[in-house]
Amino acid sequence: MRLYNYSLIILFCVGLNNCQAQKTVTDDHAIIELTNFYKFYIQECSDIEPENHRRIDSLRRQYSTANLKEQLKEEREAGYDFIVQTNGCQIEAKKTVKVTKDKKGKDIFVVSFAHYYYNPVAKEEMVYIKLKIIKTETGILIDKIIM
Repeated sequence: MRLYNYSLIILFCVGLNNCQAQKTVTDDHAIIELTNFYKFYIQECSDIEPENHRRIDSLRRQYSTANLKEQLKEEREAGYDFIVQTNGCQIEAKKTVKVTKDKKGKDIFVVSFAHYYYNPVAKEEMVYIKLKIIKTETGILIDKIIM
């Protein structure tokens, strides 16, 4: 009986330890997920077809917390897309997306990419976006765009 009780306690502790270890995603996983999000978002943002706008709205719902959704309501007044901090995107920008962990803040990441202007000559300018994310059991949510 004692062996059985000890076995149950050990199994419980191991199971609890595994659950705690899998509670949130790692910073590396967050970087990969943010990189993929921004590449897909820029691709969809670069095309003005109505179907792309539906996919953008779907991405926003999937990756946004209530805080970010509230912040995005202000973008209509600002006249540009807060997610990419531009008036529009060129497809070339998705090749330059880079995400790094901000060393000063917990769960703060910096997304950068080249924004291309085509008026009157092509030039590129780097866009830097600081984000606060929330890590979940299955992935990440963008909580805030830090201005």
